[in-house]
Amino acid sequence: MNNDTVHFRVLLKNGDIPDIEQIAQNFEWAKSLMWMDMECFLIDENGNVYLSDEMGSFVWADQDMFRVEFPIEEMLRVELARRDEQLEEMYNQYRDTENNARAMIVENTMLHEKIIELNKKIDLHDDTIHKLKEENEQLIRSFCEYETICTNGEVGASVLNMKKRIDELENDLADRDDTIKKLNEKLHDETSQLEIAAASMLFIIVFLAGVVVGMAVMS
Repeated sequence: MNNDTVHFRVLLKNGDIPDIEQIAQNFEWAKSLMWMDMECFLIDENGNVYLSDEMGSFVWADQDMFRVEFPIEEMLRVELARRDEQLEEMYNQYRDTENNARAMIVENTMLHEKIIELNKKIDLHDDTIHKLKEENEQLIRSFCEYETICTNGEVGASVLNMKKRIDELENDLADRDDTIKKLNEKLHDETSQLEIAAASMLFIIVFLAGVVVGMAVMS
């Protein structure tokens, strides 16, 4: 049963006013009520009719016997109350969506900052690789220009040191190339996430705009 006060009246199908005491005495479905202490008709939120007595008992009425009438003012009040509930629900959904959008904006900002930091690291590695390549080329030129052969035909110690350094530089270059490759892959993944988040945020903004317009129209 709905506890809200609703003004209505119950009539017989032919439009006559029903005698609830007679109904309680003569109809099987109402005989559990105290016919000498009858109260009134009740209706639920679906418009179903019940009959009650002063003892607090009520029974399901024969729906084919009665019809329920509402004053036009009452119908308008019920409809306005229903619309108020809908607007309240829509407003709550709007607030939830707005909060989610704000959280996504913060998350996207943090993701963007991470991408900037990754770009800085990649630039730093690029500079280091460039310097190592220059040093490697200088060592190669030195090896060609200042090669020393010992009397026994073996390569001199200074040249061996340069060759060792060249090998170290090549290994370092390979490691840094691998690091840059991983950083680029991570950058690509986070950029994709940022694009997806941006698309989601655009959808949310469009949705919010539609909700606001809808609420303005319904108001």
